[in-house]
Amino acid sequence: IGSAQNYLRVYNPQASWRTAPANIDEAIFTLAPHGAYTEVGMYLTFSAKGAESLFTPDLPLEVRFDFQLPREAMVTDSWLWVDDQIIQAKILDRWTASQIYESIVNRRRDPSILFKESSGRYRLQIYPLPMGKSRKVKLTFLVPNSWSENEVKMAIPESLVSLSRNVPDLQVRVFPSAEWTNPRVYTHPDVPFRD
Repeated sequence: IGSAQNYLRVYNPQASWRTAPANIDEAIFTLAPHGAYTEVGMYLTFSAKGAESLFTPDLPLEVRFDFQLPREAMVTDSWLWVDDQIIQAKILDRWTASQIYESIVNRRRDPSILFKESSGRYRLQIYPLPMGKSRKVKLTFLVPNSWSENEVKMAIPESLVSLSRNVPDLQVRVFPSAEWTNPRVYTHPDVPFRD
């Protein structure tokens, strides 16, 4: 997955030309077998740390995260943390979802929206992101495995984390099963898993 098509910024939705790099403060990927697929949970915590001089302290910002997944990936759900509650997204057609999202942003409430732009290309928008605070999301998607006689492989889209102003340590958590007795990340084969 190339990073040329990926984008991570914060901006003022009332003056969208003013943007700044965003941070991913925490990145956790969970992996679980799901038939011929791997179910990937991508937990990301976004902030505007480092952009304090560009925006007024009380200005609610919006996060825009354009990213690419393998073309065969299927996004199955999206979650947004609102204070201490986790809210699951509804799957709607693009026009309806856009209308709802824009009316919420104009009223300054708590939404997120995930668009599928084209095969493998997505856009996530989150509002509001108060300066000095963070917003957490979870995206779940299925990725087909590559099977051989001795192993099952799948790619983790870890390059998405490198878009952050300050790149966090990536945590990968695997849910073991009878099908996955010796998990490894083939891009980092020497990294051991702990129970």
